[in-house]
Parts: sequence; structure tokens; C-alpha cells
Amino acid sequence: LPTEEDDDVRGIVETGQRMLRIGREHVAKRAEVTVSVSSHVPKPHTPLQWCAQDSEVEIRRKQQILRHTAREPGLRLKHHHSGISFVEGILARGDRRIADVIETVWRSGARFDGWDEVFELERWMTALDTHGVDIASYMGTRPVHARLPWDHIDVGLEDGFLLAEYKKAMKGRASPPCGKVAGMLIHHTNLTDAEPDRRKLVCYDCGVACDLSKMRDDRLVALRSLGATDRPAPRNLPVVTDGELVDVSERGGGSPAEVSATRDRETERAERVRLNGHHGAGAPWSTYRIRFAKVGRAAFLGHLDLVRLLSRSFRRADLPLAVTRGFSPKPRISFGPALGLGIPSLGEMMDVDLLHVGGEELSPAEVRDRLAAVCPPGIEIQDSTIVRLAGHPLALASADLGLGKLIDAVDVVIRPAPDGMAHDASRLARIAQSFTAKTTAPVVRTGLKGEKTIDVRALVAEVDVISDEASERLCAALDWPSAPLLRVRVRSTAEGSAKPAEIARALGVWGSDDPRGTHAQVARLAMVACAKPRQTDDRA
Repeated sequence: LPTEEDDDVRGIVETGQRMLRIGREHVAKRAEVTVSVSSHVPKPHTPLQWCAQDSEVEIRRKQQILRHTAREPGLRLKHHHSGISFVEGILARGDRRIADVIETVWRSGARFDGWDEVFELERWMTALDTHGVDIASYMGTRPVHARLPWDHIDVGLEDGFLLAEYKKAMKGRASPPCGKVAGMLIHHTNLTDAEPDRRKLVCYDCGVACDLSKMRDDRLVALRSLGATDRPAPRNLPVVTDGELVDVSERGGGSPAEVSATRDRETERAERVRLNGHHGAGAPWSTYRIRFAKVGRAAFLGHLDLVRLLSRSFRRADLPLAVTRGFSPKPRISFGPALGLGIPSLGEMMDVDLLHVGGEELSPAEVRDRLAAVCPPGIEIQDSTIVRLAGHPLALASADLGLGKLIDAVDVVIRPAPDGMAHDASRLARIAQSFTAKTTAPVVRTGLKGEKTIDVRALVAEVDVISDEASERLCAALDWPSAPLLRVRVRSTAEGSAKPAEIARALGVWGSDDPRGTHAQVARLAMVACAKPRQTDDRA
């Protein structure tokens, strides 16, 4: 931070060491503490936007202090790459001239520079020098009244608010969080105290124009949903003598005080769950199986990002999602096998439970159309049907068991990497025939636990060639150059499956293993159901 000294840097690790000592009092030598330290980058539209950023050399010096202080078993130190933090500062504080620097770095071969293993600071330094960028002017201290490259962007803050907060930060003065009752260190934790307290809420008149009355009401709603009605009584634990202690290792219990406290916690949690419930608990619902494509830029959404996006899309389409019952309700949505980042798909599926509206279930066509109208580009809703899963009140004897047991395999299409020879249909047919004739096709998979060899051949059921008009349509849908494609059907087993890149490697068409090199294009074509279909209710 701008005002920190070396003792402050050491204090970060020393705090972790204190936590480690506390942990060892409870779990002996098994205690482990991870201290994560990020390098400060003064960002636009923040009170510290005028501050200088530490140079790359200074960041490395401070990281060396951290490493030297953190030499203790059970204490792990994690920090950012100093060069990446330097580039982050240039990008955050730069103006339009940095656009030329980014293009130059990209043309010199930079890819995935957020990854330490492929980041090369020399590329950035060369590009900055090529375009005559004065690094000190971007990374140094800026006068508080100077015009900043981002001043033309209005984020809704009043003039002078950030400057006032900056001056407070330089004096070491803290600003209490907005919306808290003035004069209190923390928010109220129960309705008994919160409802009668009509004191003003903390507001800095920053210009955002928060609705303080709504903030107060939302806080009360949150406390009600948690069941936090009454002020908790002070807990006076009984004094336990040595003779009353129970050997946990032999009797599987604990002291009377421990048993009592455990029961109290379990009772409290059960009561909170009962009070919390969820909107629509017990209401009639139907399960919709929705097929969709994930192409274009949407292919770069990770699986968790996709889950969040679709959950929000249902709410935006005003489709009433059923949620799980419990302390933390979640939308009842399930997906097929997750896609790797950057891999497009023309055949994804999800099951979602929607509440009935006016006592009637929504038609699949209406669900499809309303969802398609609000999804972003790249998420293309193709079809919607109603399925009766096991456990549904209307489920039949042959009820659908869900996507987890429905998906038997997936079809993958591969456009081979260029190797100087034409990949026409006849050559791809020879590649497919050669692979099918093999008994094994080992590929090394590198994971967090090291390397593991998998037999791709045992997982591949079919390999054939898609050419002519069919391949042209597929390439157009995937925005690929038109060319014959390999179609591979890969089994999905309880032990897992093969990744598209691993299949391409086993076929010998992947190309360069360097992430910055040229490699094959891969996509998921469809999910393949089990040979024994389960009953669905298709009413469009």
C-alpha cells in the first residue's frame, strides 16, 4: 500500500504465524495456514487512484521479505507474479496509447499472459519501448488536480468524494461502511434491537443516491429470514471438572458441556432452517429439459459462470424457478457433463424445475421462447420438453432418472490442426481407420495431483468423417473455416471420460502442445442418451 513500510510487510506474515499458533492449540501439528498477498495496483475511480504503484523491482524486494519471514512449517505463502502486477498497473492506469502496446505484444506471440508459466515480461518492456511509453508517467504519483485518462467516465460519484477519502487514507483514518447505524461498530444481529433503532444510517453523500430506507428494510428482511428475532441470551457454560470429562477416542462423545453445546447448535440450526424455508415451498412444479448451444464468445464462459448466467436469465425471463429447501436455497438446475473452457457446443442440455403459474404448468414452447429472448449472444435455446423425473408426484413407473443417468456418451467434432498437408475426407478416413484398428491409445493427463495415463481408445466408441454439405453447415454454425471434420463418439463412464483435446492428441491431429501454438479446433456436437430411453412428456 502507498504508506506501508517494511515492518508492515512483515506484519502480514506475522499475522499468519499468530493464526497458525492458535490453530495448533486445537489440532496440534495438523494446522496449516495460507497467507495470500496481492500487490497493490492503484485502480481508477478509487481513493488511491493518484498514488504511485511500486516498481517491479520494489514488488520483488517486498516479496523477498515475505518469503524470508514465512519460513515456518505449516505456513504457506502465495503471492502474485511481480511482472504481471506491473503490467496490470500499466493497463489499469494507461490511456488510449496503451492499445498499440497491447496489439504489439499480441503480435509478438503473447497469449494467456495471466498465467505465470507463459508470461514473459520482456515482451511488454520491448513493446513499451517501441511505442515510446514513459513508464514513470503511468506508474508514478499524479497530482490530485491533474486530469486523469478516465475522468470522462461518469461513475455517479460527486466531485471531491474520492479526494476526501484519499486524504483520510493518507492520515490513516478509516471510513465506516455505508448503511450501518451511525455510532455502532457492527450491524444489529437481531430484530429486537434493529426494529426500534431509528438512528441515521452512515452515508457519505457520494452521489450514488442510495435508498437508505430500503437498505434499513432489507436488513430487517434478512434478519427475519435468518430467524434472528430475539437478542441472544448470554451463554453461561457450566464448570466441568476433570472427572466429568469423557474420552472422545474411546466413547465417541464429549464432555457434558460439549454435548450440550452441540445439541444447542443443532437445535438452533434446525429452527433457522424451519423459519427460513423458501418462497413457493411445497408448490407444484414441473421439470423442463432444455437443449441449447454455447458458441462464439459464450464458449469462453466457465461452467460456474454459465450456471450463474442461466439462473439470472430465468429470473430475467420471469420464469419462476423452484429452489432447494434448506438454509441456503439454490435454483434446482442440473446440467450434463461440463465443457472445458473455450470449447463450443451445439448440443448442451439442462434440467430445470419451474413452479406452476396460476395452478398450471407453463408450456415448453413458452419456456423456450421466453428464455431465448433474454439469453446473451452465443447461448442459443433450441428446444424444451417436459420430463417426469423420479420423485415427481406425476412420475410414472418408467420415470426419467435425470441427466446424470441419461447421458451415455458425447459426440465430438474435430477440425485437425494444419500440418502442411491437406486434411481432405480421404485422409481423415485413413486417420479414423488407423485409430479404430488400435487396441490402446495412451495419453498423459496432467492434473493437480501429477500425471496420469488414460487409454483414450477404450473410451472411444466410433470415429468417422463428416464432409461435403454436412461439414459446411457445422463449420458455419461454429464459425470455423469450411473443411471435412472428424466425428468421435466418446463414452461417459462413472470413472470419467476423455477430454476433446486428449482425443485429438490420440488421433494425432492436435498440433502444437504449446498453448500459444496452432492446434486443432474441437467442439461438442451432441450428447448421446442411453440405449434404453426413458419416457418423456413432449408437449409443445
